Amino acid sequence: MGLKMAEIEKEGRIELIPIEQLKPLPMHFTVIGREEEDMLREDMKTNDLNSIDPLLVRRMTPEEVEEAKEKYPYAKYEIIDGHTRWEIAKLLKWSEMRAVVKECSRDEAYILNYKRNKERGKVDPMLEAMCFNYFHQKGLTATQLAEMFRVSERRVWQILKRMKVEKEARKKILQKAFTGKPLSGKHIEVVAALPEDKQPKLVEAIAEKGLSVKEARKVAKA
Repeated sequence: MGLKMAEIEKEGRIELIPIEQLKPLPMHFTVIGREEEDMLREDMKTNDLNSIDPLLVRRMTPEEVEEAKEKYPYAKYEIIDGHTRWEIAKLLKWSEMRAVVKECSRDEAYILNYKRNKERGKVDPMLEAMCFNYFHQKGLTATQLAEMFRVSERRVWQILKRMKVEKEARKKILQKAFTGKPLSGKHIEVVAALPEDKQPKLVEAIAEKGLSVKEARKVAKA
């Protein structure tokens, strides 16, 4: 659960931060399943905050604090790692959480959040595509993205193709991941190749019938 203590110690000193001073990154790249979330909630119910892994957070700039005031009026820190722990802590009415404060930009936080979750094997493939697309839209080339995320250029283009999935189908993909019926990256790439009006139905079919990638391709062709 969360960061290993050796990794935490490398990041810096652990501080106590009021819950209301924390907010999520505008974009983060994991979807935790319902069963795993329930287990984490039970763990946090029965243990005090000192036994729960600290969050990893970044200090917000004055401009970011101002921008966030409407939704998060007291926010001073953005969560890099530990979003689910923070959400559960709010439900349990904790007043504060332990956190390591890392001085970095928001874009650096996005990259770190992605890499942390990738190491755990928990990056949702649809959110992965949104991450790559965010940096691609900012002007990074496929070569730069490949170097940044340690994948091949060919893989970068495969991941970016997932962005052809329309809004309703994207929402369904993320919902299925939460309910324990996640679609793989290859499944999503099959969905992305369809006309937009056909995509949500194929997402449902893949998730509910447990279609393989090969079977999904056959359904798509039909």
